Amino acid sequence: MPPKKMQAAKAASKKQKAEEEKQVPDRTKEEQAKVEEPAKEEEMPDAPAEPEDQEEEDSDSKAAAGQKRKSPPTTSNDKLKPPKKEARQGSRASSRQAGGGTAKSTPPKQILNFLLSKDSLQYCFPDEELDAARSGKFPKSYSLTPPSLFTPFEHLVSAHLLSKPLSHTLGMRSIRTLLNSPYSFSTPAALKNAGEDKIYKALEDTKTQHRQKTAQYLADIGTQYSDPKGDDKGDAGDSDEMLELATQANDGGARATIAYVKNSVKGMGQTGAEIFCRRVQACDGWGEAIWPYADPKAIDSLRECGVKVADAEHLQEMIESDIDWEKVGDMGLVEEKKGVDDKDYEVQVAVEFVTVLERAVGCVLEGRVDELKQAASEWK
Repeated sequence: MPPKKMQAAKAASKKQKAEEEKQVPDRTKEEQAKVEEPAKEEEMPDAPAEPEDQEEEDSDSKAAAGQKRKSPPTTSNDKLKPPKKEARQGSRASSRQAGGGTAKSTPPKQILNFLLSKDSLQYCFPDEELDAARSGKFPKSYSLTPPSLFTPFEHLVSAHLLSKPLSHTLGMRSIRTLLNSPYSFSTPAALKNAGEDKIYKALEDTKTQHRQKTAQYLADIGTQYSDPKGDDKGDAGDSDEMLELATQANDGGARATIAYVKNSVKGMGQTGAEIFCRRVQACDGWGEAIWPYADPKAIDSLRECGVKVADAEHLQEMIESDIDWEKVGDMGLVEEKKGVDDKDYEVQVAVEFVTVLERAVGCVLEGRVDELKQAASEWK
C-alpha cells in the first residue's frame, strides 16, 4: 500500500475508535486502578526472600574476625528499605532485638558480674586455651593467669604477639609456648641469648603465621631491652629501655606510653601499644601511672556484650560499686602464689578491670556474644 493511503487508513481507524469510546461510560479512577494493579504486579513480581540464616552467618563471621558489627546505612527513601524479616523460632537470631540485645533484657550489672565469673570463660576463650591453661603445664597463660602476675616485659611480648593478624587461638597459643618451658622467653636476656633461629623454632612449634618477621622483631626486642650491664639472669626492670618506658608512663600516662612504644619497639603499632597499656596497668607501680586505661576496641567489645560503659573511669566506678566479690569468687583464675595479696583492694580492682576487658574482647573475637548474654540472663 502506498504511504499516503496507509496514513489515511490509520486516521479513519483512530476516528472510529474515538467514537466507540464515547459510547462507553468513563471508569472512575478507583476502578481504573483496580484494572491496572494486577497488570503492574505481574509486570514487576516481588523479589524472592533472602534465607533467614544469612544475617546470622554474616554477623557471626564478622565477630569471629574480631570486627565490630556496624549498623546498616540509612536512606532518605523509605521505599528502598526491605521489610524486616521475622526470625525463626528456636534460632539464635530469634533471641536478638534491634541494637544487639537479647529477647530478655539483662541488667549491665548482671552481665558485668557474669563476665568476671568462671562461668563466662567458655564464651570468651577457645577450648584449646582453657584445657591447656587448666592442665598445670603452663604457669603463664593468657586466659587464666592474673595479669598482675605477668612482668611488664612479658606484657610487652604478649601485646606484640596479640597485635599480629592471627586468629584468637593462635595468639594465645603463641603466648603459652614462648613464655613457658621449654623456651621460657620471659626476659630480654632469654630472647637475646636464644637468637632469631631458636625463636623461629618456638614459633614453628605453635604452627602460627608470620614466623620469620615475628622472630626478627622478638630478637630485636630482646637486644633492645637487655640490661646494659650484661646481667643475663635479670628481667627488664632495670634496663635503660624499660626505665625510659616507665618514665614516659609516669610523665605522660597512657598516651605518652603508647606513643613511645609505637616509635621505639620494632613491629609494634597502635594496636600493640594499646594492648600493652591495657594489660600492664595491673602490674605493681604501673597502675599509678596509666590507671585507669581502656583501649577503644576493649570498650566497644564490653558495650557489645551489654555493659554500656562510657569510658575507663565509668568502668572503674562500676567495678568498685557493682561487683559482688563473693559471687564472682576467684574469677576462674589460677591460684596466686606470689606478688599479690588477695585482700589488697586496689590490686583486686585492677585485676578485675583488666580481666573483664580482655574477656569482652575474647567473647567478640570468638563470636559468642549472644550466647554469653543468654547465659548471663540465666546466671544465679
